[in-house]
Amino acid sequence: MSMRKYIRVLLVVFAVSIPGGAAAANVDVRPGLTWISAGGAFSPAKGRANQDNALLRVPEFALQTELWPNVRVGFDAFELVLRPRMAVNSKASRVKDRWQSTSGDSRTDEMSILAEWTELFASWQVSDSLALTFGRQNFQWGPSELVSPSNRIFHETYFARNALTLVPGKDLVRVNVSIGRAFSAIVLIETHDNGDTPFNAADGFEEAAATKVEYSRENGIDYVGVTAGKARNRRPWFGWYGSYELFGGLSLYFDMSHTRGSRALYPIPTPLGFPTFAQTRVDKDSIFTFGVAGARYAFTGGADLRIEAIYNEAGYTRRQVDQATDAVRTLAAVEPQVAMAAYAAPGLEFIGQRYLYASLRVPELPPGEALSVQARYLAALADGSGSGFVDVQYVGGDAWMLFLSLLGTHGGDDRELTRFARAAVFAGSRYGW
Repeated sequence: MSMRKYIRVLLVVFAVSIPGGAAAANVDVRPGLTWISAGGAFSPAKGRANQDNALLRVPEFALQTELWPNVRVGFDAFELVLRPRMAVNSKASRVKDRWQSTSGDSRTDEMSILAEWTELFASWQVSDSLALTFGRQNFQWGPSELVSPSNRIFHETYFARNALTLVPGKDLVRVNVSIGRAFSAIVLIETHDNGDTPFNAADGFEEAAATKVEYSRENGIDYVGVTAGKARNRRPWFGWYGSYELFGGLSLYFDMSHTRGSRALYPIPTPLGFPTFAQTRVDKDSIFTFGVAGARYAFTGGADLRIEAIYNEAGYTRRQVDQATDAVRTLAAVEPQVAMAAYAAPGLEFIGQRYLYASLRVPELPPGEALSVQARYLAALADGSGSGFVDVQYVGGDAWMLFLSLLGTHGGDDRELTRFARAAVFAGSRYGW
């Protein structure tokens, strides 16, 4: 279904839901607009996989300005939400010490104009216990700050999340059912490809469905949920998650999924002797677990401390990380686009198997309680590489904000957390109407 037809279906669904011209005066329209401008500098990783930045062409400088409109149109139990994104980006990269565009032509930089729908959906609150939603939407759950393993529709990780982070929605049919205040059930059906970069370079789009059932106590802090789902031609998965407050401010939580086999791309040798990538575990009967367990302490002053342990059983061993470097170097000489796709999108949220994550957020700092700082650190336990991220935000009023983001990594070249960038700094402003 083309985007034009997609929008037409949404508008028709919403229009026919409003009784005949009636109460146009009762239609609630709530427009909003966010404008972001930012610039940054990066230090690309230049190990064996990306020598002289020739394969990944990581930009060393970037400028961007974006508009995020946000329009909600409501009538009684019906609502239409439109959230497009319009962006102008300019990037400059160096390959073998020569400045060029990331597309490799002779210009000194690359400018791109982007227009997309990040969210576009209609919802109908049928009753107090039933709601239906159709369209492009971002739907997340789980107690972890870093990742949600039990959500196999979305694969986002949030280590470098800042004011620029905007997760594109998926094209979903969503049914929400609640039984009292304690129980809720959700069914998700992914109907179309949203056109985003594939999570797994070897897989095309397939329709998928998932369900989630959750029990929550009245305090909203203690809850447990189970999930399950399946794509059309892939094996099913199931997951579970939960959170429990031990005492004031201290909570323990977990989020896990389990799948028979793995569709990830792994480095393997070929009969000719050179390594390549292939999906070698698709038909395996082994159950692979992807999970996070963590603890959170919420201070009375608003600060928030988290520690999380991540286990990704389907991830690469330390040897496979090295083999992936050899494979991408070999493929890059023949098929650079295939090599880059397999290296950057192997179908794993984390390339390795064991990680430790910590974060501390401190809000309402001086001057005038307008400053907030969040520091995050991710360590790869198998190879000793690590990455630190600091996000600073200054709120200058109800609508205006300045932000600064800093990234730095440590460890040898081509390690789990040093494969793409060694350091980065990004600064900008955000204004909302």
